[in-house]
Amino acid sequence: MQNNTKILREGICGAGSLGGFFTMPGRDAVYGISNNHVLANLNNCAVGDAILRADTHEQIATLSHWVPLSVMNANHTINLVDMALCKLTPGIQTTWQIDDSTITKPAGYIEPRQFGVVYMKEENGGVRRGKIMKSFINHVMQFDLCGKPYLFTKLVEIAPTDGQPFSQPGNSGSIILSSSHLIVGLLVGANSDATRSYAVPFVDGILKFAPLEIL
Repeated sequence: MQNNTKILREGICGAGSLGGFFTMPGRDAVYGISNNHVLANLNNCAVGDAILRADTHEQIATLSHWVPLSVMNANHTINLVDMALCKLTPGIQTTWQIDDSTITKPAGYIEPRQFGVVYMKEENGGVRRGKIMKSFINHVMQFDLCGKPYLFTKLVEIAPTDGQPFSQPGNSGSIILSSSHLIVGLLVGANSDATRSYAVPFVDGILKFAPLEIL
């Protein structure tokens, strides 16, 4: 199984992507990462929920961790990440698709840099390319997930550079890499006209919630 494989679970949000593969200190399991809204069904979930491949409906993992999301409310609760982890079924082989055949996996993480070039590998082997327009959005923005409004800040804004949208439905949860093949962020989704995509950064974002080591 490769990074950005399409996955689904029982719930309201439909298919997304399993971004990549990690371990954590002191644990033997292999973990896959995606969004809360992909793996954890907007908090309507339980540890052990089945995670399936979208194409074969084969169970490949069980839900293990998630950072709760707060739907927009009178208190204007702000979210910093949209992330969850699943524990892969033992024996599943994993590989990283990198836009350089000499590299077998990302060497590490890098903070998003304004105007930095990024890319996202697709399950079918294609590549979507973009440029970071805002490295950390300081203001609060509303982002709709599965038809419900959520407030976020500190997201990364990405514009396409190859004449097509950087992301489309089903790409949520994909890992975004820098031109030097380091992990930048985890895709959340796009705006209504797909001219901008948004991601949670790993540095100063996801890694504050989980000590992930790249497998």
